[in-house]
Amino acid sequence: MSSSSVLDLHKKWFMVPLPLRTCSLRDVATFTVTKEQMDKYYQEAQSILDDEGKAAQMDRGRWYSSQFMSRGTTSDKIATAAVKLADTDFMFYLDGFTLLFDTARTDTHHYEAALKALTAVWPRLLPPRPLKRFVSQYFATLPTDDVARKTTLVYWYLEDYLKRTYAQFLALSESMLKDRIVQRRDTWLDAVGKLLCSVAEGRSTAMAMMIDKLGDPVSSVAHKAYHHLLKLLSESSTHQSMLFTELEKVIFMKNCPLRTMRYAANVMNQLVFSKEERKLALKCVQTYLSLFRQLALTGNVDSTVTTAIIVGLRRAFPYAGVDLAPLEEHLNALFILANTGNFQQRVATLTLLQLLAFNKGTAESFLNRWYRTLYGLLLLSPKQIPQSAQLTNFFSLLHKAMRADKSKARIAAFVHRLLQRAVFFNDAMICAVLLLVGEMSQAHPHVRKMLKAHANPLAAPAALAQKGKAGNGTGTASAASSGCNYDPKAREPLFANAAGECIWTLNMLSRHSHPSVVKLSILLLFGEDIVFDVHPLDDMTPLNFLNMFVDARANSKDDDDAKAGNTATGISVFHRAAHKASLPSTSDPYFINASAQDVDVAALFLHRYAVQRQRFLEGLSQVRSTWGDTSGEADVAMRVTNLDAALFGPSGTLADPVGTANAAAASRGTKKATAAPKRAAAKDKDEEVSDEGERDGQGSTDGLAGDGDDASGDDLDDFDAEASDNGLDAAAAAAMADEGAKFGELIEANAKEMSKKRKRELDWLEGRSAGGSGGRSGFGRGRGGAGRTRGASPYGRGRLRGRVSSRVQGGGGFKRGRY
Repeated sequence: MSSSSVLDLHKKWFMVPLPLRTCSLRDVATFTVTKEQMDKYYQEAQSILDDEGKAAQMDRGRWYSSQFMSRGTTSDKIATAAVKLADTDFMFYLDGFTLLFDTARTDTHHYEAALKALTAVWPRLLPPRPLKRFVSQYFATLPTDDVARKTTLVYWYLEDYLKRTYAQFLALSESMLKDRIVQRRDTWLDAVGKLLCSVAEGRSTAMAMMIDKLGDPVSSVAHKAYHHLLKLLSESSTHQSMLFTELEKVIFMKNCPLRTMRYAANVMNQLVFSKEERKLALKCVQTYLSLFRQLALTGNVDSTVTTAIIVGLRRAFPYAGVDLAPLEEHLNALFILANTGNFQQRVATLTLLQLLAFNKGTAESFLNRWYRTLYGLLLLSPKQIPQSAQLTNFFSLLHKAMRADKSKARIAAFVHRLLQRAVFFNDAMICAVLLLVGEMSQAHPHVRKMLKAHANPLAAPAALAQKGKAGNGTGTASAASSGCNYDPKAREPLFANAAGECIWTLNMLSRHSHPSVVKLSILLLFGEDIVFDVHPLDDMTPLNFLNMFVDARANSKDDDDAKAGNTATGISVFHRAAHKASLPSTSDPYFINASAQDVDVAALFLHRYAVQRQRFLEGLSQVRSTWGDTSGEADVAMRVTNLDAALFGPSGTLADPVGTANAAAASRGTKKATAAPKRAAAKDKDEEVSDEGERDGQGSTDGLAGDGDDASGDDLDDFDAEASDNGLDAAAAAAMADEGAKFGELIEANAKEMSKKRKRELDWLEGRSAGGSGGRSGFGRGRGGAGRTRGASPYGRGRLRGRVSSRVQGGGGFKRGRY
């Protein structure tokens, strides 16, 4: 490059100091340039850059690189363009942008390489600030010196050229992000996401494209856009207002998908506020409340979206101020929803309002209104009780509310209503309520005194009333509680007068059918600390109860993945880890060998079953002598009777075999007297079937040849003999069943007894085999008819009648026809 060049190739173009003319701000503001002058400046700068490019072509190295870009392979062109555009003399290879754009848009095989090249070039080529157009420059500062003037115009032209080129790239990216091929769409999204974090130019446009891809139908693409936005927030917080505006447009869009709303809400709650950003924090609170109100009214309350909104409110509300006047419209609508919606909507709304109610500086009237709404929720019908995941949020809300409450009268009203409503709930709900009351008895001493008041129900109301007068924080509630009776239907818990009422519901629950409910109730009545290792809402389900009786063992590989996290497949961002119930099992040897005193009362029935089952199997393995012999099962089943009558059999032993045999003999006599008429009727029926078969065989063989008649007569004699044998076998089996036990021997006899149809089938097959070995097979031509008659089919039509219809008599014998 000649010394007269106006370009400095030793520095990056945006780091070259421009020789601008010094002028006042008034001159900058009042200086105007006409359109003709602007065009003249632009053409002048373009001509100066063209002259510099022609002069640069005289250099052999630049000429060699230009030949690579024009004559090399596609890979050579992409590599050369990436190297030269990232250098300080990029202005001589501006055609490389066109090459990379065309390759990334149209080339199926090299579009990924072109995108990687552009992703590497743009951060090195663009400054860490937004670019300015040529018409936006301050022409009042344009120097009057010729060389300085040319230098300033050329660099202004380069900045304008890069701004227009990057805008073309973003427009191309927006169109390619809508491509039908998922892989190509994913690759372009990666390129735009990297440039979003590293390039300041066009960040709002790239941010809008990234937020738009949160609603992509392919979940992997949407999830990748979500992570790019989170990465942008983690690297810089200067663009939070812009990002929040774009997200607000998306979530309030008509027919916005729930998954898109979920991603947007999780990005919004990651905003970091400061004391100077009070307006942004207040705007976020209003947006969160509006979004939740929209979800609740449309019936699309999603737990993940609700959780994201609550997290965002918890972060934004401390910076928004304590004045609730701007939020009054939203709060009134939310309270209406909390009183009239379904269970899920009411719990989610109260959880949202709890953040505002427990905030410092909140008015007492707002707090009382929130507690009154929560108190009314306890009157929910058992038919509206949802699944355990939603009940967990409900009990978490109750626990936080009752633990933070300072009013003794209100806590007493909540305890009374919880225990009274628990009578109508299932076992899991009752255990959860009792655990919650136990926690409150440890946090509030007056609740423990209320629970112990059942010992002296007449003196307890007066004592607790005097205590309420002395220590209650609310004077009106204290006076009401001391002068009136308990009102279980009161709308306001402060005026329910529950502090002086005996908790009689615990006496009912102590006689409940479920042992865990009885255990927790008795512990509360005696004021003991509750130790309960089971999560009632997650573990006390019918499915877990049935799984305790299953012998299948857990897969160790699945357990390790659940503990350490499966890194191969990843873990969902929006879902908590699955809770695994720690319940006993009948296949656990440690549980079987444990003593009854060490087993929880809720598992005593299972422990008894496991012990009896194990002893039955051990006794059965000792009695059996051969595989499949079940003759000892009845003996073992009758001997496993002398178990511990108190607590289910750990000390039980097998009974005496002699006494067991006597009992079995008496039982066999009764069974024999009952079953004798049935066996006689079955035997007569079998003989009638055998006689009918003989008559059918004789009638169907009358028209055959003499040899065939003789053979048929022999076969029918054999058939009679076999039928009589079957009757003897049936009688022998019945006798064996009579002599055996009523359990094992009867099973063995029934297994050995063979049906008449099956026996005739086997005899027919044996007859065919014998006929084939003696040279009388019925499948050959010119064979004797006797051989055909011996192998009579035992099946329906083909047994006797089918033989005549399937043969054609011709010549001296039978010919083979259709079988």
